Amino acid sequence: MKKLSAVLITSVVINSLLLACSAKITPTVTKGNSQITTVVASENNSSAVQYVNASDLKILGKYHAEEGYHRLPATFQDRVRPPVWSLSRNTAGLAVRFATNAPALHAKWGLTGEKTLSNMTGIAVSGLDLYAWVGEKWQYVNSGVPRSRTNDKKLISDMDSTLKEFLLYLPLYNGVESLSIGTDSAYSILPPQQLLIQNDEPIVFYGTSITQGASASRPGMAYPSIISRRLNREVVNLGFSGNGLFEAAVGEALCQIEAGLYVIDCTPNAAPDIIKANALGDDHEGTTDGTHLSDLGNYRMAAQLEKQILSIIEPK
Repeated sequence: MKKLSAVLITSVVINSLLLACSAKITPTVTKGNSQITTVVASENNSSAVQYVNASDLKILGKYHAEEGYHRLPATFQDRVRPPVWSLSRNTAGLAVRFATNAPALHAKWGLTGEKTLSNMTGIAVSGLDLYAWVGEKWQYVNSGVPRSRTNDKKLISDMDSTLKEFLLYLPLYNGVESLSIGTDSAYSILPPQQLLIQNDEPIVFYGTSITQGASASRPGMAYPSIISRRLNREVVNLGFSGNGLFEAAVGEALCQIEAGLYVIDCTPNAAPDIIKANALGDDHEGTTDGTHLSDLGNYRMAAQLEKQILSIIEPK
C-alpha cells in the first residue's frame, strides 16, 4: 500500500476525508482551437453511418484492463457484498475519449436493463453526455436520451471538418453492454490525439449515492466528473448508492489503483440541515429531494472539493 503524505479532514464538503498519496498531481491543460458550431438532436440516422466500438478508443474511469464497462474487476464478485457488486456494474464516472473530423456524430448503446428512479432523469440514469474541447475548456454539446434498452441517436451535426477532441460520459445508474460511436464513412473516429485529461495517476472517489451521481440531471454533472473537467485529471468513481460502508473488500480495490489522490466520502445520506451547513448554499437550492444533489448542488460540491484538493496537490 502506498505511503500517505497528507491527511485532511474537512467538514465543509460533507465531512469528506481526503488522503493524498505520495505522488504529486500536476494538472495538465492543453490548448486547442476547435469550434462547435451547431448542435442538432435528431432521431434520424443515415444508412451510410459507420460505427467504431468504443472499447477501441480511450476509456476513462475504469482502473482495470478487463473488457466491458464496469467499475470493479471480476475478481471482486465474490469478495464484495452483492449490492456493491451490482452497483459496480453501473457505469458512473466512465467516459470515452476520442477525436474526429466528422461533421456529425451518432451513438448506439445497449443497456443492461430498463431502469427508472423517482429522483433522477432518464438521461442521468441511462443516457449519454457529450462534451467537446473548445478553446481551453470542456464544453457541453448534447445528451443521448434513452428510449429503451437499445438506443441509436444522432448527437450533433453541422460541424466543420477540423479535428476535434470529445468526451462522452456513460450512464450513472445503469450498466452498458455495448457502445459504439458512428459517423459518415468519409470521416474518421480516432483515439484522442491530445492528452488533455491526464490519466497516469487518477483521483479516486469512494462514497455513496451522492458520489455515484444522484441526483444530477445528466452523467457529466456528477461532482467527480465536474472536478475531472476542471482539473483535467482522470477520476475513478467508486460511489455505491447506499453502500459506502468502509468495507475491507472495497478497500482492497482502492489499494489496487495507482492513484494520485483518494477522496473518501462515505457519509450516509445527509439531512437538509447538514447539507446546508456544509456550504451547499443558503438558498436551499442545492438538492433535488432534500438530500441528493441537484446540478447546482453538484457544482457547489465540486467547487468546495476542488479547493481542498488543490490545497493538497498544489500547496502554497
